[in-house]
Amino acid sequence: MSIIINSILWGVDQDFSHTDARISNTLVGGGAPGTDNLDLDPLFVDPEQGDFRLRDGSPAIDAGTADGAAVVDLDGNERPLGGGVDMGAYEYVPR
Repeated sequence: MSIIINSILWGVDQDFSHTDARISNTLVGGGAPGTDNLDLDPLFVDPEQGDFRLRDGSPAIDAGTADGAAVVDLDGNERPLGGGVDMGAYEYVPR
């Protein structure tokens, strides 16, 4: 069984309604069963250019869980930076 937590699965052509994966605190395009999952545009900065950082107003900001969260993001920023852990690979850093 796979465990998916604090992730963003957006633009993935996958039906998660019939999976044995445990998905929680994850933003999933098309939705997924589980705890505290979202089905909303993550508002990436520039996904076409490979920039998957979160823009201001992203629903993924502070929507993750500290349970099992990495202590730093892919840029080396400490987690959490705001009121809570962000979903996805990057903590939101106001610009």
